[in-house]
Amino acid sequence: MLETLDTRLRTRLSWLLPTLAIVLVVVLAAAVALLGFQVMRTPSPDGLDQIRGDALKAGRSGAKTLLSYDYRSLDKDFAAGRQVATGKFEQQYTRTTARTVTPSAKKYHVTVTAQVVAGSVVSARRDRVVLLLYVNQDTVSDLVKNGRLDQNRVEMTMVPVDGRWRVSELKSL
Repeated sequence: MLETLDTRLRTRLSWLLPTLAIVLVVVLAAAVALLGFQVMRTPSPDGLDQIRGDALKAGRSGAKTLLSYDYRSLDKDFAAGRQVATGKFEQQYTRTTARTVTPSAKKYHVTVTAQVVAGSVVSARRDRVVLLLYVNQDTVSDLVKNGRLDQNRVEMTMVPVDGRWRVSELKSL
């Protein structure tokens, strides 16, 4: 009788222990997944998530404004560009558009349409965000009647000025 009880106990334990181990692994995996999901959904304690998002949105819009122009509306286009720029970059943009871009745009009837096709934040602080943007520029002119598509990568530095993110630096990569 004692031998039969011992055999039955061993039989039950032989399937019970592996079953409990599998259940434990499944529960632990679910807990880790849930914890990971919560961590991903929780805003960063330093508040940089909002800063990254705001700066990226402003940068995408700013790149389109700065890198697009139409020979028929240069004054308006470049004034809009100056509104999204700041500091030394704004001064450089003003000089370049006046001295280089305007004369050739008028002479050759140049229209450039920029579109940001992708972008990401490279680094972020409260006072400075660096972006990497992929920008397509479609150029049509007297010299390029059928148009030309240039695919560019730019690094753009954004800084807050009067509550708005503005471009303080723009580098072609």
